[in-house]
Amino acid sequence: MRISAPSWVVPGSYAENVRFLSEDPRVEGVELLFFHWDGETRDLFRRERAELETFAQSGRFAFTAHLPDTADSRCDEVVELASGIADSFVVHPPRTEAEIEGFVEWYSDAGAEWGGRFFLENTMAEAFDRAAAALPDAPICFDTGHVLLEGGDPAKVLASLVAAGREIREIHIHGMSAGHDHGAFGPAEPWLLDLAPHLVTFEGILEIEVFSAAELGTCIESLRSILRNPGSSAS
Repeated sequence: MRISAPSWVVPGSYAENVRFLSEDPRVEGVELLFFHWDGETRDLFRRERAELETFAQSGRFAFTAHLPDTADSRCDEVVELASGIADSFVVHPPRTEAEIEGFVEWYSDAGAEWGGRFFLENTMAEAFDRAAAALPDAPICFDTGHVLLEGGDPAKVLASLVAAGREIREIHIHGMSAGHDHGAFGPAEPWLLDLAPHLVTFEGILEIEVFSAAELGTCIESLRSILRNPGSSAS
């Protein structure tokens, strides 16, 4: 398992965040966030690309990337620019059934050009189930916060995906705060204790998807605490 953090934990650019995270030896990966892709973001990334590539080539970080919410030409541009840095790309399933055919076509074309580097993330359960059924071989990025947001049990959902033969390549881990996901979590969270046995054997990227340095530190220490004793389930 490699602990990863988003490219936004302190106010600043991609490079400024990567430099900040490079001072923390506990963090081994960075997820480059491209939720919003416009001219300003494109120009920023192009200016900083060479520096980010240096971090990737040195082996200091394993880089992943989160594509824009809708799979379209913006995603193609991001992949083109980030492919020399990021090893993999997280993609959201479309929200409606009407979009599935176009999404599958985009996913298949992207895979044919760039390889099996595109991980399907579980967002809303209905949308994810639809896309996962249409793409039975797609690797999965499993997100705990999205499950919690819908009142589900992350450990049970993850176990069901593994039992169904789905390949889990990345995990996004975050809790709930004031009714919203992407919150910090503590070592006594019941859902986290139940998830711990799965995390111990996980060999991919574990992305702590919170957006502040303080919360990132809290979550890393919470993980360290529960992974020292993964059998202490809350259920």
